[in-house]
Amino acid sequence: MKTKGLIFRNLLTTVTKNVIISYKLKEIEKEKTMKTIKIIKEIIEKGEFEYYGLRKDNRNYEIGEELEVSHEWYQDPEYCPETDELVYPFDEDMKLYDAGELEGTCAIEIEEDDIEDIINHMGMYEGENLYLIASDCVNIGNDCNEIIMEDAVVIVKL
Repeated sequence: MKTKGLIFRNLLTTVTKNVIISYKLKEIEKEKTMKTIKIIKEIIEKGEFEYYGLRKDNRNYEIGEELEVSHEWYQDPEYCPETDELVYPFDEDMKLYDAGELEGTCAIEIEEDDIEDIINHMGMYEGENLYLIASDCVNIGNDCNEIIMEDAVVIVKL
């Protein structure tokens, strides 16, 4: 009987420790998010650019560096009705059909009143690095809140 009680007590201690660790990790993540929000808000308030956006990317950019233009990607093939040939080539690396370069860099537009929501939204995008980028000229993209930023530059790596 003592063995079962000891096992239960050890199990309870382990579970309690895991809950505490999980709580502390959530607190750390929340603090990190709040610092990120503060940084973004201060930059937007300075207003050096007309538009700001968040972008996830695997490339390592430096502050002030101009980003490469994005491509128009399609998941499904499109065929020419007359020739039955592919309209856009298939990119083996991306596993998508490449309709060519856009007139700028894709990002999710961010404004002072929606910073936390946009940060949370960025989880759906691929990429190791999160950047705040800026531009004075944008076009509307296809995704929700997506903008295509002409001559976009890196403001800060978050």
